[in-house]
Amino acid sequence: MNLEQQNIQFDDLAQVLHNANLRRSADLGLWLRQYLRRQRKTKAWATTADLRNKVVSFLAPRRHRA
Repeated sequence: MNLEQQNIQFDDLAQVLHNANLRRSADLGLWLRQYLRRQRKTKAWATTADLRNKVVSFLAPRRHRA
């Protein structure tokens, strides 16, 4: 195997690794965006539920024990 063939193989390997890295980064970016979107939705629902519970407990008639 001569030097030119080795350089071609090295360039091919470098291209394959570069493409794999780009693909992995894109997948990770997609996963991270989806994760953050789910977290925001979960937090919004939790905040809404907490607020609803506070309003209901404030507006509900208080029971007095005798």
